[in-house]
Amino acid sequence: MASDAPISAISCLVLSNDFFFGSRLCEAIKGRGHQVTMAATLETSTSAMSEPAWQLVIFDLTVQTITIEDAAAWRQTLTPPPPLVAFGPHVRTGQLERAKQAGCDLVLTRGQLDQQLELVLDEHLPH
Repeated sequence: MASDAPISAISCLVLSNDFFFGSRLCEAIKGRGHQVTMAATLETSTSAMSEPAWQLVIFDLTVQTITIEDAAAWRQTLTPPPPLVAFGPHVRTGQLERAKQAGCDLVLTRGQLDQQLELVLDEHLPH
């Protein structure tokens, strides 16, 4: 459920093609009064806003249209670079390790992100 609070200038990008879990992430962010865009590619996300000023990027490691390395490199082109939180299935330890090596600020399994979502948002987004 979306909040009636005014939308702030803080924008979050959720790169995911998992509409169930991605929608849960988006609702939690909107509930804090922030703008959020969910997309499966960088192209669709950047076309959604003429000059995106992302404050937080959440990356689903199961997205196959972009690699975590490309997403990490792209976020470095933004000023300032927003925090990059990556998540993926706990059984894909190689993907989780690649995300750490790519320079993600936080790497969690999907279950960890689900359980710790409020803490993650507390750390990266004001209420």
